[in-house]
Amino acid sequence: MADDIILNIPETAKLFSSWREEVHALIGDPIRETVCGESELDRLSMKLRGNWMKIAHAHSDPHLKSPLQGSKIRFPMGERSKHTYERLISPKSLEERCEKYRPTPHGWRSRHMLFRSGMAAITAFLQNVRPHLFNEDHEPIILDFFGGYFESKRLFDLFSSPLFSFRRHASQDQLLQAIEKSEGQLLFLEPVAYDWEMEALNLDKLHTALASRKQMPRMIVLDTTIIGDTFPMKQFLSSLPGKPPPIVMQISSGLKLDQEGLELANVGIVSVFWSKAETEQKEAALTLSRKMRQNRKITGTGLSVDEIALLDAPWFLNLSSFKMHCRSIFENNRRLAAALSPIVAASNGGFTHVSHPSLSESAHFPWAVAPFVVLHLHEELDNEENHARLITLLLKKSQINNLGFGEGMSFGFRSHRFEIIQPNSVFHPNGRAKGVLKVAMGCRQGPIRDEIIHILTTIAKSSKIPDDI
Repeated sequence: MADDIILNIPETAKLFSSWREEVHALIGDPIRETVCGESELDRLSMKLRGNWMKIAHAHSDPHLKSPLQGSKIRFPMGERSKHTYERLISPKSLEERCEKYRPTPHGWRSRHMLFRSGMAAITAFLQNVRPHLFNEDHEPIILDFFGGYFESKRLFDLFSSPLFSFRRHASQDQLLQAIEKSEGQLLFLEPVAYDWEMEALNLDKLHTALASRKQMPRMIVLDTTIIGDTFPMKQFLSSLPGKPPPIVMQISSGLKLDQEGLELANVGIVSVFWSKAETEQKEAALTLSRKMRQNRKITGTGLSVDEIALLDAPWFLNLSSFKMHCRSIFENNRRLAAALSPIVAASNGGFTHVSHPSLSESAHFPWAVAPFVVLHLHEELDNEENHARLITLLLKKSQINNLGFGEGMSFGFRSHRFEIIQPNSVFHPNGRAKGVLKVAMGCRQGPIRDEIIHILTTIAKSSKIPDDI
């Protein structure tokens, strides 16, 4: 990663010289393959992140949000900008990278856009889809939603009206039945539902349900945030029925899996696909894309100069880097789920079951992946006291063993983390809100990963949450 920076920006070599010396010393040291060596890797990765942020800020910090005419604004990888107001800037070079990052399948055309976050991208879609994709202002629009991401559900609640209704389908069977009834004009799908069961969508059944309709939905939106590079877009588009087939929009948060686990800046990535042969679809797709671009300028939901500079890192929107990072994270979480599941099923331990797509009947789908594993607590153990006991135990074992296994939200990092979540939407039979332990394994496949799996499997064998193991 450092070599990529230096290759593209040779003047940064001095900044990385001492860092490189530390890396080469670690490579030649037997400690490298130990827990201490992994902890050193964590320190070095954060130092690399700090060095890149210095480079990016050196390009963005000198400029006002409203720069004077003639200001020479240049981003780290060389792109220049002549914008007069930050809110109006377009990240042209980053959006051009999307052409290789999300290749357009044969027979289709595409446009790519970047927003300040995944939620900003979904908001722009919701604000523009009705006036620019449907001809009649008075026509009631129904969006059918399969997924569970809580922020998406809250956005749907916010935009709900008598003329724009949102129906969340808790199961795949309910979704397929709704599709066959041909009521919804929009589909919003998470190929793996971001809820606490993580059901993977069966694309063959989805295509069959669509083929049974008399009229296709106008658009299908796919939120691929948690499945990374695994969604088979070429296969999905080529199998879509209808003349014309629906316009397809892919949305994802680019903060999670796309930045080598370093979280440089929040960003939402949007790709719009339409059939090459359909003139009407082309006009609608281009209009919607253009209006969404205009929307981000008005609402300030585009990337700032600072964010563009930070995201100008050579590994962002690099398909090869993205695939490699995703592959490691998905394998680590699959391994954790595989180790825990038989123990939880066979013992009367503190967890009732383990949720991960690889444990379901859909495990053979390439997109049946996830960057975290969910463990469900027994009802009698699911209370604040036991939540605190479990957090204390995991942090204690992490500190004693120097694992860097911290309590924190999100996923897709280089190291590993966990959190207790109380969604307030899932309940035990007694009516009390359910809590779950979410473990997000990072990309490192070394001794720390193995020790964390050992700790969690040991806890899973206990009939209560122990104070120590």
